[in-house]
Amino acid sequence: VWLSRLPIGVENLAGESPHEFTRRDAAVEAGFGSAVAVPLVAGENEVAAVVVLYRVGTDRWDAQDLERVRHVLAPLGPVVAQKRVEVELAARERQQKAVAHLGMAALADESDLDEFLDSAVRMTAATLGVGHCMFLECVPDTDTMSMRAGTGWKKGAVERAELQAGSDTQEGFTLRKREPVIVPDFDREDRFKPSSLLREHGVVSGLSVVVYGHETLFGVLAVHGRQRRSFTRDDVHFLQSIANVIGTVIERKRVEDELAEHRQQLETLVARRTAQLETSHERLRLAERLASVGTLAAGLGHDLGNTILPMLCRLDALAAQDLPDAAQAEISAVRGAVDYLRQLSQGLRHLALDRNQQP
Repeated sequence: VWLSRLPIGVENLAGESPHEFTRRDAAVEAGFGSAVAVPLVAGENEVAAVVVLYRVGTDRWDAQDLERVRHVLAPLGPVVAQKRVEVELAARERQQKAVAHLGMAALADESDLDEFLDSAVRMTAATLGVGHCMFLECVPDTDTMSMRAGTGWKKGAVERAELQAGSDTQEGFTLRKREPVIVPDFDREDRFKPSSLLREHGVVSGLSVVVYGHETLFGVLAVHGRQRRSFTRDDVHFLQSIANVIGTVIERKRVEDELAEHRQQLETLVARRTAQLETSHERLRLAERLASVGTLAAGLGHDLGNTILPMLCRLDALAAQDLPDAAQAEISAVRGAVDYLRQLSQGLRHLALDRNQQP
């Protein structure tokens, strides 16, 4: 109907394929037997929507019936088209505001990475009107992805969810193709199968994009719903914009962590080198003090030696004279004291010598 722009009647709903008439089972269960689908045309033969009318019986829809229904519904075409434009503009405005808000949050850098990712997936799901959103992060050195952040999933799913990065799931297929992947209806999807996580949550449709860094592939950002949905080009651009912001934040965090690690290493090296320099300075100060003591000792030894030499000469002269025994005893006692002073003088001079000059 959408492609032909012509009304089509169905005489017997029960005989139609559910893939060709997606609401067949619900219509038959409600007691309807036949239906007619009529395009609402607006502008230059642009189909704005398709209206389906049902009958209880299985009567045939003849050309007159089809024309009458088309004529009655014709005025609705421009109204639906205008309303669709308004809805699309409102959705685009919400998406732009969401991207701007997330970008400001990224610049503010007031939360850690996990809090930022949780906020991003919640806002993405709310903006697109879907029940589920997740960011799957590539696990280094493996062929798997783990759910780093998610919303709408059963309790505990975020912590335990892990998917293979192969092409047999939507997320793995997205990672391999490195381009947006749209799934309007998993029942009609033949490129891959829904993962066990998606089947567990009754997911019917989905949209996924790759999360890039500057030169790194971080993972996949995906949204899923429980109803059939043809995601628009604006939806794809919005999700990719969110993924780009996430990739930028992850890369910045990793760079900051690397810089912090390098800074810690540098601070450790500086502290170690500072301690070595302080030890060297302390040794230098000690050497300077010892040098000062040596200089003082050398001066004292020299002066003391100069004073003792005349005293020894005088004592030797006195000892050579014929003096009473009592006087000789006194001279001998004084000579012993002077010899002690001479040894002290020599000791001071040896203390002043440099180790390299000692024998």
